[in-house]
Amino acid sequence: MSRSGVAVVLAACAALAGCGEPTAARGGSLVVAMAAPTAAATRYPSDNAEWVLVPVDVTLRNAGTSTIRVESCGPTAEHESSAGWQAALGVLCDAVIPGYFQMTPGSERTLTAHLAGHLSGPGAPQQLDQVFAGRYRLVYRYGAGDTRILLEARSAPFDVTE
Repeated sequence: MSRSGVAVVLAACAALAGCGEPTAARGGSLVVAMAAPTAAATRYPSDNAEWVLVPVDVTLRNAGTSTIRVESCGPTAEHESSAGWQAALGVLCDAVIPGYFQMTPGSERTLTAHLAGHLSGPGAPQQLDQVFAGRYRLVYRYGAGDTRILLEARSAPFDVTE
């Protein structure tokens, strides 16, 4: 798959994304429930990098009393290492899919979040040491009330296999 083809796939996949564990703020609270404790990674070699895609099914729920705004692009992921939780994968679609979706109090949304990144080539996540298998958690950003400050909600940890 060409580099531009991978970018299109990643942008399209990120548009489907989901959320994390409870964080309360101004009447809004985002809860993320994982559908399964494990997810399978698939590698996609390209011309100058090796890409990995991991679909993760999640259900987001607004457990608060006010409407919240969840970033549309999807979650980032943290990887558990001996040094603790470290940022592992960023959101690649900020310029492609700006904005957010709203969730009213008590509402739920089931989504497939697509974690994506490359293990080789320039900019590869060094802390992963060319191996993607391990323990991860999703981090969603959301806002509640009239504030522009984004809060973070984390999922329960889950295992990624290759």
